[in-house]
Amino acid sequence: MCDTSRQPTTARHNGACSVVDTNIDNNHLPAQNGRDDRESSVVAILDRVVGATRRAAGRVARSRSGRIAGALLLIVGLFLLTQRSFVAEQMASYATDSQSPPLPAEWMVDDAILQSAAEASRGSHGLDGEIHHTVDYPHQLLAALESPTYSVEGNVTVVDGTAVLQHDPRVPIGMPLLQFLEYAAIAELPIVKLDLKRDDSGPIIADVHQAVDEFGLKPSQMHFNANVFRGPGVENDIFGARSDKSFVDRMYNLIVMELETSDLVRFAEEFPDSTIVISSTTATGPMDIGYSEKHLDQFVEAAEEIRETNPQQPLAFAVRGDLAAQSGPGFIEGLSAVDNSYVAAWWSGDVPSEPEEIQTLRNQGVTFFDTGQEKGL
Repeated sequence: MCDTSRQPTTARHNGACSVVDTNIDNNHLPAQNGRDDRESSVVAILDRVVGATRRAAGRVARSRSGRIAGALLLIVGLFLLTQRSFVAEQMASYATDSQSPPLPAEWMVDDAILQSAAEASRGSHGLDGEIHHTVDYPHQLLAALESPTYSVEGNVTVVDGTAVLQHDPRVPIGMPLLQFLEYAAIAELPIVKLDLKRDDSGPIIADVHQAVDEFGLKPSQMHFNANVFRGPGVENDIFGARSDKSFVDRMYNLIVMELETSDLVRFAEEFPDSTIVISSTTATGPMDIGYSEKHLDQFVEAAEEIRETNPQQPLAFAVRGDLAAQSGPGFIEGLSAVDNSYVAAWWSGDVPSEPEEIQTLRNQGVTFFDTGQEKGL
């Protein structure tokens, strides 16, 4: 049975963020460069596909009957070769200082304002508060501090050895992770969730330890989330059919945004009282599919690997709500069978939640609903 004393309850989400137009010196933020080797693996994959296609075309073309098929394979190879060059160029540009856009002035908030808001809000946050899905930027953090809040979530990566809030290099860096943790600790926010976007965990772990030691952050407040396998529709999103997304963006999401269960194991080793959140990548946009039995097995296998480090490690399973609602009751039941865990349903910004989906999942035992908007709660 699940340890229900640890399960979050349904909470509200603040759909609007207040914007404070102030000036702040962001020179303390690191420059954007030095990405890890995952970007280059995109190019390596394409290299292997191009090579294999060329070899296949050569073999087929040796026979008279295979010349047409060989020509078609050659055309495919040439297309992939052009894509390879394009991907290489784009991935290289992601590693430059100029690629990440600067933080817009209207998103900046003076440190003194954030400090004051955190101190003033201490004691006002709890289970009936709002869920703030993305709090990567100062104005989003201020909105969370100024309202009753249950959970905040920041996307975390490492740039030049410094842990920062940033989803990926295509968007601005928000703030240093340590600063974010300091204000969350002061405000005593019940849940502080870090969505890990980089497998360089050392600087992230060091900042969390420092926040515990210096600011009184409680390890039990921390939730560490990572996508550790490919979920529903990812292959279609990459190769199929999303004409509104560039080839580079699709490949980037496939390769760079997926970590390993071993990355979560390290956080379990360092913070046994924290909650480890197991998630998967999914395709974007509406889909008429759900999670499969294979996906359920992958969730459970990841949980078992983490539990090898700490048999009592608190766990959560993050699933996309609309897809989970289409998966049948056995999927949620299978996740809920893992003891000392809970299931969290989330919705992406381009797929609003529906009341029927929320009710279906609630009936199946889901207790945490991150809708990304106010609709449906």
